[in-house]
Amino acid sequence: MQSALLLADELTPESVREMHRVLMADTNHTPGQWRREAVWIGTSARSPAGATFIAPSHERVPALMDDAMAFARRDDLPILAQVAVVHAQFETIHPFTDGNGRVGRALVQAMLRGKGITRSVIVPVSAGLLADIGAYHDALTAPNAYPTLRKLHELGILEKKREYKIGLVWCANDVLMSLDRFAERAGRRA
Repeated sequence: MQSALLLADELTPESVREMHRVLMADTNHTPGQWRREAVWIGTSARSPAGATFIAPSHERVPALMDDAMAFARRDDLPILAQVAVVHAQFETIHPFTDGNGRVGRALVQAMLRGKGITRSVIVPVSAGLLADIGAYHDALTAPNAYPTLRKLHELGILEKKREYKIGLVWCANDVLMSLDRFAERAGRRA
């Protein structure tokens, strides 16, 4: 935690990797390195089939962490809401093979310190989050876009497509066709 707090003024992907390196130093989980494999929370360690959560592809982790830490450094947002969003994003990205919960909680403390909410105390966030792990996971899942995307697909508003290298995407074909028609009309006027 002390290492995390020392990095409170430097909310960058590198500082998050340093938090992980320190917190996971005595493990075999590649301390300080982004994961290079798929991870999920589910019923089997061998397959994500039936998983309650599948993290984004490991190839996307560096860019997603860049984005999350850029958001963490903003100074134009309500701080507690910003900390909550960054924590949820971090846990959704799940950038490490193990230790994401520890690093996520340390990141919360670093943000609270760096944003001036705390100075000499550590808020017992872990005790609150881990008192009811099911509720914690449900809360992390609540910002998840997938249930909404699935519902829009069921209603016929979105169509699922597989794209090369990207994976599954959802499209609103009516909107895309309207944009194509607009582009054609705009091109004729030029």
